[in-house]
Amino acid sequence: MAAFNMEGKVVKVNDAVTVVATVVSVSGIGQTALVTFSTMWSPNTAVAQANDGFAVAQAGQPAVSIDGVAFGQSGGKCSPMGVVQSISGSGVSALLTVLLKSSQLLCIVPAGACHSDNV
Repeated sequence: MAAFNMEGKVVKVNDAVTVVATVVSVSGIGQTALVTFSTMWSPNTAVAQANDGFAVAQAGQPAVSIDGVAFGQSGGKCSPMGVVQSISGSGVSALLTVLLKSSQLLCIVPAGACHSDNV
């Protein structure tokens, strides 16, 4: 069985994905701040660099997204982006290992927490 994104479409290795996530905490400042995030599909957390994606603006917060938006409040929305390197499991709970866009960090997220470019 295949891995499926939040729209129910198949996710494959080398697909570009955007993770729909919630900020848990931030360490550091600016575009290189480390953002710990969670998704609605898993109690686990992962870490991305602030400029690995977009976020909902929150004035006065320490992290800066790829498009220059300040964010970082716990509970705020963020969307780390990257490319799927491997897939473990199937369905919306399949775990994707994602190489993040700017930092080149790896994170593991559920497929159901992602949009993907599987056109």
